[in-house]
Amino acid sequence: MKFLKLLSGLLIVGISAGFAFYLYVFRLENIRLKTFDLYIPTGADYSTVEDSLLFNRVLQNTWSFAIAARVLKYPQLVKPGRYVLTDKMNNKMIIDILRTGKQTPVRFTFNTISFFEELASITARHLEADSSTFLNYFTDEKNAQQFGFNTETFRLMFIPDTYEFFWNTSPENFSKKLHVYYKNFWTNENLEKSKKLKLSPTEVGILASIVESETKKTDEMPTVAGLYINRLKKNIPLQADPTVVYATQLERGSRTRRVYFKDLKINSPYNTYLYKGLPPGPILFPSKAALLAVLNAEKHNYLYMCADPQRPGYHLFTADYQQHLRNAAQYHKWLNSQKIN
Repeated sequence: MKFLKLLSGLLIVGISAGFAFYLYVFRLENIRLKTFDLYIPTGADYSTVEDSLLFNRVLQNTWSFAIAARVLKYPQLVKPGRYVLTDKMNNKMIIDILRTGKQTPVRFTFNTISFFEELASITARHLEADSSTFLNYFTDEKNAQQFGFNTETFRLMFIPDTYEFFWNTSPENFSKKLHVYYKNFWTNENLEKSKKLKLSPTEVGILASIVESETKKTDEMPTVAGLYINRLKKNIPLQADPTVVYATQLERGSRTRRVYFKDLKINSPYNTYLYKGLPPGPILFPSKAALLAVLNAEKHNYLYMCADPQRPGYHLFTADYQQHLRNAAQYHKWLNSQKIN
């Protein structure tokens, strides 16, 4: 009888100890910090994960995590990515998201950029690969051709917006996702509008880049787009100052705030004062707003535009060249008064 009591007592103690051990190893919250972003590089092993947690003093108890990791066979299932850990997580919850690769996406925005160097720099700040890896991919002609572009027009595929990616997204997968967004923009309705304008989607994108370079005012974009479409129809050079600014940037490596008469002579296919029609590629990554402004261009008879010194950011429009000269003189007088070179 005494033996049975002793046995049952030991059994209860054993069960209690086992339950306590289970709670300690698997169920008790074990994150010291309010929140922590754990980055696991591609090719990393369990020791890298453990070192990161130890170095950043993330865990309240490293011993219990190590036991839980081995019981749940996590060391054989390490997956790269960004994982957000919070102080409400226990060891089991932590290991479950790590071994299943349940990443927290990275969210970032890019806009108002002109070159792949800028995009590569932005992506490298948010994603695993460095800027040179992204830039090498973006500037490889074979990659551009894979998506139906050339090296000059490839930028059109990357429509500025806010996107979500897994941290370890490769340049190739980044581009594939942007290609999906690009295709989603070009609905049958937008393709039909492009067709009515007698412009291809690529030409719409190039024109949109000029429109957006001329004005950041979305309410004015359709007016500017209509003006350039009028000039294209009449086979008049676009004479868009932003294309000259872009050409000078390509030639000199620096951006000018003011266009001078000497700049209008730069021999570049992007100089729309020298060459009729659209340039060979965009002068920036056009936004959806600019693309839609071209597709829904305002119908009018304007052929000339000049910045309006009375309304910063807006322009004066006219179909009369003499009036345009008066508007331009007024604007240059204002530039000189502001000492803008």
